[in-house]
Amino acid sequence: MKGVLMTKMVQELNLTNLTPEIDLSEMRIMTAEINRPALQLTGYLEHFANERVQIIGYVEYTYLMQLSIIVMGIQLSSYILKMARLTM
Repeated sequence: MKGVLMTKMVQELNLTNLTPEIDLSEMRIMTAEINRPALQLTGYLEHFANERVQIIGYVEYTYLMQLSIIVMGIQLSSYILKMARLTM
């Protein structure tokens, strides 16, 4: 199977896994394309590229920071649930 092991990406980029209950050792990144989910964070989840690495950049971050805690939780939950359903 081709692709890059997630653990290698974590090591190479000096990232921290904030979800240690999820085992990254068998996960692979299969495409070099990325997705910046700005529109998806607003709730529009059609045509979602779940096979891509999701990057929360400055624009996405500042959008989330201006939301109330409740709205942010709703938006992130919808986004994560959609991503999980598409990967199963």
